[in-house]
Amino acid sequence: LAADIPSLDDALRAVTGLKINVEIKNSRGPREPTYDETGDFARRVVTVLHEAGVFGRSIITCFDLATCAVVRSFDPALEVGWLIWNVDLSSALVRAHVLGFNAVNPYLSLVTADAMGEARDLELDVNVWTVNAASDMADMAALGVTSIITDDPLLARQVLATGA
Repeated sequence: LAADIPSLDDALRAVTGLKINVEIKNSRGPREPTYDETGDFARRVVTVLHEAGVFGRSIITCFDLATCAVVRSFDPALEVGWLIWNVDLSSALVRAHVLGFNAVNPYLSLVTADAMGEARDLELDVNVWTVNAASDMADMAALGVTSIITDDPLLARQVLATGA
């Protein structure tokens, strides 16, 4: 690894006490020649989380549905979230529920009051990404999302604390 890119072990030590969202980058497509169909990479990530002692405060996420499903098969107690962008949120919620995932992580423009109601009915968390504008943060909080994924955590804390 390059000197300025921390290993997963280093990153896990840096976030002591926080909930950890570990995104596995594994996508099918012509621009992704390293796609892992075997699940070996996902298994190694799960192993690192167990060995680091952060299993209980981690969620593994991925845009690739098959990768999410294979992570779920390794350990039913591990939190799994499916990242989604260009799919129907209602259908994604049902698929995530059927596959035993804990969460769906949609892009913010997909989240509606109806979708949040469906997520609650299916007992799924909704972790919305990437929310960087204060007004969007307030809107997502008002809809009752489980968490907001942002590049500006200080702004998010301010908005959520003040309700502004």
